[in-house]
Amino acid sequence: MRTDEQGRRLCSATAKSTGQPCRAPAVTGATICRVHGAGKGSPARDAADRRTLSELIGPALTRLKELVESRDTPDAVVLGAIREILSRSGYNERYEMTYEEIEPHVNRLIAEMEAEKAADELARGHRA
Repeated sequence: MRTDEQGRRLCSATAKSTGQPCRAPAVTGATICRVHGAGKGSPARDAADRRTLSELIGPALTRLKELVESRDTPDAVVLGAIREILSRSGYNERYEMTYEEIEPHVNRLIAEMEAEKAADELARGHRA
């Protein structure tokens, strides 16, 4: 893939009139520029946007997991991350629950996460 002086990928199309390669930057995630078919609403642009989003899913989930598991993360941020994960997984809020109703479940999840972390640390200790 050709790049310009600033390191941006260039469009892979060529001009019909001159036969020279296009000098415009390619749309992020695509191999062509907006003029050669990757403009807003085009199939090439839509595909590039889908590729870009799909590349962000893994890192986003990893970061959400780190936020939820970190002891340094404020409770409000952890709760927001949990809500986001549940919402995007199809578990939408249907009714309000009191803390007393939720507390046993939260405590169980925390205990499970701590046990998993302890098992990981123990396994790392045996490998060292």
